[in-house]
Amino acid sequence: MAIESARKDQRGYVGAGVLSQRIGRRCFFIVVSVLIATAGAGARYVLANIEGLSLAPMVALICALAILVTSPWGGGLLTYINERFVTDVRATGFGVSFSLSAITPSFYAFYLSGFGRFMPDRVAPAALLCLGGAIAAVGAIIGPETRDVDF
Repeated sequence: MAIESARKDQRGYVGAGVLSQRIGRRCFFIVVSVLIATAGAGARYVLANIEGLSLAPMVALICALAILVTSPWGGGLLTYINERFVTDVRATGFGVSFSLSAITPSFYAFYLSGFGRFMPDRVAPAALLCLGGAIAAVGAIIGPETRDVDF
């Protein structure tokens, strides 16, 4: 079961990588970030708030959410970070960027507590996903395209 799940995840990564190569990394992240902020947050909201959801729609929503939110990491984000740095400092630039980008999201439990002060606990994860997607979209909009950069 776990092996089959890992294989499906890898296919999502490959698909995201191929798409980011075809349309450009920056365009890919703009589109995916907006989808995460809208469709991803919507799916998360439905999963947490719709009572009596039958098994098939629940599984479909969970699969769609997993693919939508995780595939960009393996399929385009890692490449985008690598391509932001010239070859001489690429390993250092990637390591620092990737590590620092994990610090802010790792405090999500505190953000959820803060959201809980002005919205129901069942809504807060969807709101945080929406906010994260919006922040990523802004970052992609102001960031450079790296697909055809020649170092």
